[in-house]
Amino acid sequence: MGSVGGFFLSWWVLSLAGLSPDVALSLAAVVMAVIGAPMSAWASRADEDINSRAPSPDTGADADVVVVGEVPAQAPGFVSRADILDEVDKAIVSATGPRVVSLVGPPGAGKTQLAAAWLRSQVRTRVSVVAWIVAETEATLLDGLAAVAERVGAAPGETAVTVRAAAARRWIESTGRSVALVFDNVVDVDVVRRWLPAVGGATAVITGVRRAARDLGSLVEVGPFPVSTAVGFLAERTGLDDRSGAAAVAAELGALPLAMSQAAAVIRVEGWSYATYLDRLRSVSLDRLLRRVDGDSYERGAAEAILLSIATITDGGPDREAVDRVLTLLSMLPAGCPRDRLERACAALSVVTDGGTAVAPDQVARALARATAISLITLPRGGRLVQMHRLVQRVIRDRVHVNGGIDAYRQAVDYVDPDWVQRRTLILLTAVQIPNGVGVALGTLGGPLLGWAVGGPVVAGLTISCSLAGGALSALPATWLMRRYGRRPALVANHLAGALGGCLMFAAAHLTSVTLLLVGGTLFGAGTAANLQSRYAAVDLARPHVRGRTLSIVVWSTTIGAIVGPSLFPFIDRIGRLAGAPAYASGFVGSATMFTASAAAVWWLMRPDPLLIARAENARQSTAQSVPIYPQPAAVAGADLRAAARIVLTDIDARAGTATVMLAHAAMIAVMIFGAIHVLEGHHAPPALTGVGVMVGLHVAAMYALSPVMGVLVDHVGRRPTIAGGIALIAGGCLGIAIASPSLPVTTLGLVSIGFGWSACMVAGSTLLSESAGPADRPAVQGFCDIAMGVAGGLAAICSGVVVTFFGTAALGVAGAALMTALVAVSFSHRARVPLP
Repeated sequence: MGSVGGFFLSWWVLSLAGLSPDVALSLAAVVMAVIGAPMSAWASRADEDINSRAPSPDTGADADVVVVGEVPAQAPGFVSRADILDEVDKAIVSATGPRVVSLVGPPGAGKTQLAAAWLRSQVRTRVSVVAWIVAETEATLLDGLAAVAERVGAAPGETAVTVRAAAARRWIESTGRSVALVFDNVVDVDVVRRWLPAVGGATAVITGVRRAARDLGSLVEVGPFPVSTAVGFLAERTGLDDRSGAAAVAAELGALPLAMSQAAAVIRVEGWSYATYLDRLRSVSLDRLLRRVDGDSYERGAAEAILLSIATITDGGPDREAVDRVLTLLSMLPAGCPRDRLERACAALSVVTDGGTAVAPDQVARALARATAISLITLPRGGRLVQMHRLVQRVIRDRVHVNGGIDAYRQAVDYVDPDWVQRRTLILLTAVQIPNGVGVALGTLGGPLLGWAVGGPVVAGLTISCSLAGGALSALPATWLMRRYGRRPALVANHLAGALGGCLMFAAAHLTSVTLLLVGGTLFGAGTAANLQSRYAAVDLARPHVRGRTLSIVVWSTTIGAIVGPSLFPFIDRIGRLAGAPAYASGFVGSATMFTASAAAVWWLMRPDPLLIARAENARQSTAQSVPIYPQPAAVAGADLRAAARIVLTDIDARAGTATVMLAHAAMIAVMIFGAIHVLEGHHAPPALTGVGVMVGLHVAAMYALSPVMGVLVDHVGRRPTIAGGIALIAGGCLGIAIASPSLPVTTLGLVSIGFGWSACMVAGSTLLSESAGPADRPAVQGFCDIAMGVAGGLAAICSGVVVTFFGTAALGVAGAALMTALVAVSFSHRARVPLP
């Protein structure tokens, strides 16, 4: 409310300062744009994370120990390797400076498991703060340090990750509490060096494959198992009493702990002998099955053992394809991946592969169980995290590069954070609505004026009628695109169709062609429909308790373009006339430009598509037999429209909501079209066009600027009382225009009143309509209402031209008030609800 008041106050002060109305409006719109940025941030701020990180259940931490990060669970059959852990303890005790130890060795040597075992030992000795930080990239390292700052309260109120990470480092260096850190999988030594505590009593263990890590602290080499340890490990895990066979397998695999774990698990599960395993292992063609894409080279035996394990669980069984998809997705997700994130990625994969079979949660569970049985993954107690060794991840990714389809999996992984996608989508739509609003407003003002200039008042009404009909009809192809490809292509297609329509209308003015004008107006309506469809895109992923707030901000952002557009129209028209363009035609070049800019922004930036994410999330949760978090995506087809029509005709609330939206829109369209012509008929001086631009800008601003306020009234005062207020405002505005002479101030007040009334009826009627249908029917009912609204507006535009031609503008105002009287009878009927068949 304060932002809208600020706009009108700014406009009034600037007008008193002597600025022309259109310049004052443009400057006031800048004020609104500045206010709009924090409003968008308010609407898109993240919900409180009720699933914030808790201590890992496998650390054994009690309430006195702060555990930050996800400490990897102990792998089945883990060999403690006490000699290496003793070396770590000795290096820490003998350190003269910062107590930093680097565990360095080849991939699969067990460095991460040893570091996790050391960190668990620190918990048992009651170290105050222990933290597991993934240091694979600078971003993950900073996230880990920022989490430390959050848990110990080192950076209250700070949001920037770098600031919180720096605060954590200062806290670690200065605190008197005991701190133990693990920086796992260090790749860039220089990055870690910048963030390691330089002073203080903290202890840090670093894992990595590069010997350059020796520069960070004392070096402890981690290599393969000794032969005796490897043979004993295989004998214990497989239950086979064949020491020579175990030695042969160990030699073939280089005695790497990861490869030995894979071999032992496969031998036990499949019931093979060591000799059988060796035969199968040697039949694996590494060069044919793998194509190393990035990273250091890995030991051949380890890669072959991983490939054989994968083949064991993907070459047969009813869930073969599901297991393969789950493993591939895990290879691209973080090494410690929350299980619900994996399930979201599995559901999203069916979307990005154009309707492929989704991996259901029960299939995911079976796949994880089989992968755990052969040591491809580790599931900690509780099953909240799924841990896959990074070497296993690399081998699987390289395998997929050979088989193809890697891009679809990458897209599915990108799609798994709905809250992030929602914030990005809301910011984008809020920004896109500004140029779209400018284009719509230029056409709203220029359409009837150009139609009047080309063919008289009847054509003026037909121009707007065709635009409204085009907007309604565009819902059918747009829905087809949305059902198959998501919101992005549908919004882009509508914007581009609107741009093409604007170009055709400009050409029609040159050729004085009524036919071309009406065709262009029909296509132009698709650009207007894109503005309305953006509201649905804004709430595809919105949480239930912020959907109204989210939708209102996107609607509100249209106000900026709606005000700037009409105030730009006289300027654009003057420039066009100087260049030789016909009167009132140049504004459509501006509309086409704005629509094209909006289409480009949506095409390049609405990635991932919010509707595809919502569809995948619903599929995942529906399969899990839980209530979907997100609204079911709209899919209007012929059968849906018939069912929606039946609901509207038989349900009193649905009928009242639809009638409110239809009749309020029809009254607004009918009177708005000839408001500008009404004023120009009585003022032939050139300044009149500038006044008309201000008038239309204020009318459109009234339609959108107070939409958040209308939402509050609907929630706190009620649906029907808000509708009653809207009816009174529209009827009063219509009668005011009918009674007054062609007066710019009176007509402006009348159109502003109609705009406020339209906003109240639109918000209240839409809410009443949505509440009348269940979740399954709601999208179809809303789509039916939008089409009915467009048809009603088109018929009103046609009839308005006829009424003005034969009876005058005053009669049109009386007709608008009469429509509102009819709406009272429909909206306030208290007949019992008719049961649905």
